[in-house]
Amino acid sequence: MNKKLLSAIVFLMLISVNTIVAQSQSPTKTPHVSYNSNLDTPLNSIETKMLKEVYADKLEEYILSKPNRLLSVKNILRNRIAIIELPAEKLKGLKNLSEVPLFNHYNSKLKRDTTVDKNNFNPLKYEFDFYSRRASFIRIDNTNSVIHIKSQMQ
Repeated sequence: MNKKLLSAIVFLMLISVNTIVAQSQSPTKTPHVSYNSNLDTPLNSIETKMLKEVYADKLEEYILSKPNRLLSVKNILRNRIAIIELPAEKLKGLKNLSEVPLFNHYNSKLKRDTTVDKNNFNPLKYEFDFYSRRASFIRIDNTNSVIHIKSQMQ
């Protein structure tokens, strides 16, 4: 009987200590995301075409009717994607665009780009990690071009 009581007391003490330690650790502070003033203007025709290509008949429901989501998408298209050139030695280990899945949840007819044009590249077509705390770099297959996805925290 005493062993059972002693075991129960030790168990309860361990739980209490773990709870106190867990509560005393401060949470990681999430940096504030700030937006440029260039997001105040409406979507242009190219941006609208990109959104229609990806979201098809769900565009109004999932993007246009949600002001915060629309702001986020405009920020991605206007401020957070750049196609840059890197020297060959910096390309090692980068994921190729052909390895990134298509984001074809709303448009099953969406096709992968065979070539990437800097002025018309639609980053919304791909399952990039747009909400990472870090920047990411995706190599455009067999080129020295890289898609630079800037962190929203920058």
